Parts: sequence; C-alpha cells; structure tokens
Amino acid sequence: MARTRKPVRSSARERRSRHSSKTTEGGDRGLLSSARLKQLYTTMLHCRLIAEEVQQLFKESKAAAGHGRGQEASEVGALIALRAQDSVAPRRRDVVAGFILGESLKQLFTCLYERCENPGSNTMPVPEARGPLIISGAASMAARLNIGAGVALSYKTQRKPGVVVVFSGDDSMALASWREAVDFAVAHKLPVVHVVQDDLGGESANSAIQSTTGATGSRIPTLIVDGNDVVAVYRVAQEAIRRAREGHGPTLIECKTHRWPGYSGFAPAHHPPSSGKHAGGESHDPINSMEAYLTQKGLWSEAWKQGLVKAFRKRLDAAVHSAQKEKATKLQMKPL
Repeated sequence: MARTRKPVRSSARERRSRHSSKTTEGGDRGLLSSARLKQLYTTMLHCRLIAEEVQQLFKESKAAAGHGRGQEASEVGALIALRAQDSVAPRRRDVVAGFILGESLKQLFTCLYERCENPGSNTMPVPEARGPLIISGAASMAARLNIGAGVALSYKTQRKPGVVVVFSGDDSMALASWREAVDFAVAHKLPVVHVVQDDLGGESANSAIQSTTGATGSRIPTLIVDGNDVVAVYRVAQEAIRRAREGHGPTLIECKTHRWPGYSGFAPAHHPPSSGKHAGGESHDPINSMEAYLTQKGLWSEAWKQGLVKAFRKRLDAAVHSAQKEKATKLQMKPL
C-alpha cells in the first residue's frame, strides 16, 4: 500500500481537476481494467526475461552489464502509461526502460553489444514507434538530472503537456546534484516525477543512512510505495504524472524494492543484510506477487504464463541472433 510521508495541501484548482478527471479505463480512478492488469504483468514478465538474458550474455563477456531483476514493478508501473510527448531519464545501466516505451528487442540487444565494444558509451536506442523521449548519453547522474530539468523547463515555458520521469537509486539522494535538481524543480514548479528505487540495503549505499525527508527538506510532495507491488506503483505514478501534467509541480515517489543479489552481474556488495519484513531477495519477487493478485481475480494460470514465456523466448532468441550477426558484420568491415 502507498502512503504519504507528509500530507500535501492541494489547491482548489487541483481538487476540482482531480474530481473531474476520469481514466480511459472508465469509472473509478482506483479501478484497473483486466486488460491493464494483464498488460502490467506481461510487461514485467518480459522485462524479467530480458534481464536474465542480458545477465547471461554479460557473464559470457558478450554484452554490457545491465540491471533490473527484482525491480520490474517500479519501472513498469511508472512508465507503461506515458504519452508520446513525455520524456524519461533512466538509470545508467538500465536495459528495459526503452523496451517498456516501445523499443524493439533487436534495438535493445544491438545497443548492448555496442556498449560492450565501447564501455564509455551510455546511449540508448530511440523506440521505433513515435514515443517518449529517452534521455541518455550522459554517464553521470548529475548530467542526467540537469538534462531532465532542462527538458521539463522547456515543456513549461512552451506550455506543452509533457512530463519528465527521472529514475535514481537511494544512494543518489545523498548527492548535492540530486538535491539541487529537486529544489530547482520545486522552485520552478516543473513537470517532473522523481522515482527513487530504494533497494533496502542492496548493492548500493546502505539505505539506512538515507532519508527522503533529510534529502529534500520535505519541500516536494513525497509518496512512499511498495516497489514490489506494480499496481500500487502504477496508481501513485498516475497521480504524480497527472499533477505534473496539470501544472501542479513535481512529485517524489520512493519505491521500496528488494533488488536481488547479483542483479548487475557483479559480485554483491557487502552491506548488512536486511531483516524482518524487509528481508530481501526472491521471496519478494514482484512477479510472484502479481501472479497471486491476478489469480484472486481469475486472470492468471500457469498455462497462460508458460505460453507467454515460450512466445517471448522465441522473440528474444531471434533478437540476440540478429544483434550478434550485425556485430560480426561490423567487425568484418572494421579496418585493420
């Protein structure tokens, strides 16, 4: 369940727009259609299969490292309903944001092979269909934050309805550049949604030393959500995006996730293990949680899942083969 850290007073204009707003799925804003629920699950499952393939290719030194296993809910929930005029600034090793936004599998793996050949590269392919802009190419978090703020400022000054979604890890919240970007967004009431993936003591800085309140001074409306619950993330993301699109300023979404050990392909960092209800790992698998939720609604079966996996693995194999063939062709054409 999502909860707010501190109540945020809404303006009269915002309350009126919230009252009059209706989703395209019809009826109550809190209700998601069966089609949307299945889309959320299917996209998460596809992202998991991509992340597993990328991890295997990285171990074989065939492709650049990526991350994402165990954090599918926070990305899918925040990105799946973005519009063509929106923008996204993903994290540096992200491998699925482009796919969620419409990037082809061939594009994705071709890009990963290119990153392996050019380790300094951080470019991401643009989705084939006209879709949200992906802010990439900047290796540092500070640069991505600055570019994201600039895009959001252009949206506002040109009175465009675009929204910028910026992803970062909990360790980024300790950086001055992150705090400055948030303060700038608040001061100028920019259409930005900051999504922080707090892995609760995973392979980044110990989250116990981080504090959203301390990092932002509670100047930005903040929503804390179970990052393993894709439905909860989707709902709070839709509210944050609506606020930004209607001119009410930025929102911070803090997703409490349980990133799996070895998520990046590197050896796990040595941090004290989480305990209690936040004990991380595969026991908090967002896909398993969604399967249980769909089962209660009569929308899931093992046979359906296996059909999805089998069909997508064929697409994955074809994309990887095509990317490998393209890489080999480029190497042959490369001058000695």
